[in-house]
Amino acid sequence: MFRPPPLRSRFSAALPALLAAACVGWLAPQAPAQALLELTDAPRPGFPATWEVTELTAHADVTGQNASVRLSQTFKNTGSQPLEARLLFPVPPNAAVRELTLLVDGKELTGTLQKAGEARETYEAIVRRNRDPALLEYAGYGLYRTSVFPIPKDASRTVQLRYTQLLGVREGLIDLTLPIGSAGSNGVGAKKVEVSASITTESPLKVVYSPTHAVEVDRPTDKTASAKLKLENVSGREDVRLLFGTAEGLVGLNVLTFRDPDASKEDKEKSTDDDGFFLLLAAPEVPKPDAAPPERTIVLVIDTSGSMAGEKMEQARNAASFIVGRLREGDTFNVIAYSSTVNSFRPELEKGDADGRNAGQAFVNNLRSGGGTDINAALTKALEMIPKPSEEGVGDRPTYLLFLTDGQPTSGVTDEQQIAKNVADANQVTDDAVKARLFTFGVGYDVNARLLDRLSGGGRGVSAYVAPEEDVEASVSDLYAKIAAPVLTGLTLDFEKKGGDADSLLNRVLPGDLPDLFSGQQLSIVGRYGANKKDLEGTFTLTGTSTAGDGEQLSFSLPVTLPKDSDDAADFLPALWATRRIGELLNRIDLDGENPELVEELVTLSQRYGILTPYTAFLAEEDVDLNAVAVNRGLARENLERGLAQTDGAFGVNQRAAKQSFRASEQAASPANSSSLGMSGPVSGAIRPQSDRGFYSRSGRMGGGMGGLGGGGFGGGAFGGGAPAPSAQPGQRNGAGSVVAGDEIEGLQEEPRQRVQRVAGETLFFKKGRWEQSGLTEEQQKDPVEVEQFTDAWFKLAKEAGERFAPLLSQAEPALVRIGGTTYLITPPAPEKDAAAGS
Repeated sequence: MFRPPPLRSRFSAALPALLAAACVGWLAPQAPAQALLELTDAPRPGFPATWEVTELTAHADVTGQNASVRLSQTFKNTGSQPLEARLLFPVPPNAAVRELTLLVDGKELTGTLQKAGEARETYEAIVRRNRDPALLEYAGYGLYRTSVFPIPKDASRTVQLRYTQLLGVREGLIDLTLPIGSAGSNGVGAKKVEVSASITTESPLKVVYSPTHAVEVDRPTDKTASAKLKLENVSGREDVRLLFGTAEGLVGLNVLTFRDPDASKEDKEKSTDDDGFFLLLAAPEVPKPDAAPPERTIVLVIDTSGSMAGEKMEQARNAASFIVGRLREGDTFNVIAYSSTVNSFRPELEKGDADGRNAGQAFVNNLRSGGGTDINAALTKALEMIPKPSEEGVGDRPTYLLFLTDGQPTSGVTDEQQIAKNVADANQVTDDAVKARLFTFGVGYDVNARLLDRLSGGGRGVSAYVAPEEDVEASVSDLYAKIAAPVLTGLTLDFEKKGGDADSLLNRVLPGDLPDLFSGQQLSIVGRYGANKKDLEGTFTLTGTSTAGDGEQLSFSLPVTLPKDSDDAADFLPALWATRRIGELLNRIDLDGENPELVEELVTLSQRYGILTPYTAFLAEEDVDLNAVAVNRGLARENLERGLAQTDGAFGVNQRAAKQSFRASEQAASPANSSSLGMSGPVSGAIRPQSDRGFYSRSGRMGGGMGGLGGGGFGGGAFGGGAPAPSAQPGQRNGAGSVVAGDEIEGLQEEPRQRVQRVAGETLFFKKGRWEQSGLTEEQQKDPVEVEQFTDAWFKLAKEAGERFAPLLSQAEPALVRIGGTTYLITPPAPEKDAAAGS
């Protein structure tokens, strides 16, 4: 619910979180923002106007580059008096919008459209009048302003926007934006949000990717796709962005690139890492209905020890029966049940024909629990059954081993590292090849999660963890569906510089071991590229073994230019790369032991991008000096040693689940404490240590857990132990950016304040009463140029800096930022000046 400041007769205060949507972190805005509500009469003293956004829906019908968009937003007047309002609809200058129509409860609303130059004067006038710095971020936009309409007390009004748009194309990808980020207009987050898009193309559709949200994508035909997303209690910055591309042939490739524009300047300040970023997306064709599926080998290894008794055993039987029942005629398979002893369905691989499937399901249905857990014997026996691939790869088939356990090794070989070595030796073919991809499922919290990560990592697979309240059958069946139809195996990625230079310029490419490419799935590879003062031209080549025919080696190439600098169109890439890199660093530290260089890089990335793990959450504390590199590295090392030492229990398992989620994340993790859009980070759910374990903070206090309230989570969650938001005074902006009037202070509750945010591609930490841009040296922090908001100097700086830096200048609290080689301290107006301006 939003309560605007009284005595505001024009535009109610809008959150920076809303208005930064056009300027923060993602591809250049191509669509209008969501409508903003403008009150036209002042509420009576003592009767503040309040309203809420109960529902927001956005749908786009896209044919090629042409989009027809329908937006619907329902406002409810929750105050004690009627409201008279207008709608403001900012229109970006690069948005090719046509046929814009605004309706309120089905009736068209008239309005006027101002071009960017005229609109800028209007925006600045509103900023000066209402002391709302965030609105300045729309300078450079056009403006559609409607006539007045009423919202009676306790009534709702549904605003509908319809427009058609010519979508832009960048690096071969068509860019669609659906503006839900502005659902936070006037400080109001939508309670319910539904987003959908229907895409039709003339050429075969390949890549469909969202850098902002984990959208659900369905591919019914090779030229159509639908995307869906449902969220609740949305209060965040990001609009939904959807990128899609077309290509002929088996696999479509697209590459997005980003390099800091300052990195190639001769007079740039010294930086520790100027390499560019790239994201390569690979998507296979949608198979034709009559296409013959590839032949595979599937081996199931199922824990039947005594601890599996009851519901877990029943779910494991159902999962195995599901998989066996869906084998195809050309497949081969086996089922191995193990406890203290190992029993197999067949002594060697069985055909997946009807007889084999029926017999296999009968074996599975007769499995019973009892005995200990001999993991080593079960896996080595399973791998002995799988033949090594031929040297030429001719006739080989993709092979997958699915291993399920709910406990730790108690029989046979029980040493964690020895088991991992034995299994890796049994599975190894060459340094770059294994007999079978090994996928592990940890059921419950009694497993040795680090052992499972060792096993899956050595088998070039992944680990999955099933919480006690989750369904084993659903988790196993979900993975099986994803790997049902492999297209290419044994993938490698190369980049060759134009001119025949074979030396690769790529570094820190993630994932390091590329997974197989499956039908209906999409592969995303992020990495860095070395660059100096000029663009680099070259070719990406993705090579793999086809699962069709005789296992032919296939290569797919894409000529690209890796730029020496770029605009903000893909500046989400650094944070996406950092998310995966943090996951990779944690994995290496977990499996190989603490390494000073890895710990230092972990702290550096956490600080640079505001992606705080439980081991680096202390960086957000009030008294932590971000420039105390050695001290902070030491604290992180202590936290890593204490946390990763626990390999089981809810805490031990969830650490590994979080780590794996980071490594496979498709979107950048949000900064800790950021507003939730249903995607606060790659990890869902709170992760907490056992009561006798925890993390040390800078002050020596025991820190909280991993996620949610009470500790630094993997990419999201509020911080416990942080200072509460400062009490607001009359006329001041509170922590959210809204102006608080004198009659609103009574009853105002203090909440844990936001301590980290990422805006305009920069990370800000709240330290000692002000926001401080991460990465500023002690020297750069000295003697900043102080600029007070709403002064002529502030407006001049905002105009010279451009829209990109508007969010840095629009904070509701003092902010120490660096723009164009100069450090500024941006301060809100004094309380008495702000209050006087609103009277």
